Amino acid sequence: MNVPLMPLLLLLPGMVVAGPAATVPVPSAPAMKIAPATVAGGPRVSEAWIAEAPPAARHNAAYLVLRNGSRADTLVAVETPVAEVAEIHEMRQEKGLTRMRREATMELAPDAELRLQPGGRHIMLINMKRALKPGERVPLTLRFRKAGLIVIDAEVRPLAVDVEAADPHAHHHGH
Repeated sequence: MNVPLMPLLLLLPGMVVAGPAATVPVPSAPAMKIAPATVAGGPRVSEAWIAEAPPAARHNAAYLVLRNGSRADTLVAVETPVAEVAEIHEMRQEKGLTRMRREATMELAPDAELRLQPGGRHIMLINMKRALKPGERVPLTLRFRKAGLIVIDAEVRPLAVDVEAADPHAHHHGH
């Protein structure tokens, strides 16, 4: 494949070099190596899901289970095409308040199992590009320091209804 090049202006210390427009052969990009959801000795990802959110929701969260193999690894990034940004977050109780904070990375000890679940660690999906529908499968790309990329599909689950919140009399103790 030939790609036209625009006139080039390159600044080097003490000089300017300019060249005419040219066409040069460009090799096709190598295929990106994507690891399967199971990597020998590395992390395995399962039970990935995202809760359906109201259509106007700008943020959402993904949950999953990470089971690590025999070598330590680190989750360094997450990407998905349905949100502008995906970040690793953790919710903690501090002085009676629930606080959420971003974690730059997530360490996985050898043979560890980490459950990313509501009320704890999760993948925060920031600035959703569209509403998700129950049953839809959403790709998540997890980037590990040693295992590389693991691409999985997270199932969108219907929004759970909190029975007590919907009906304050549902949990009546007879008072």
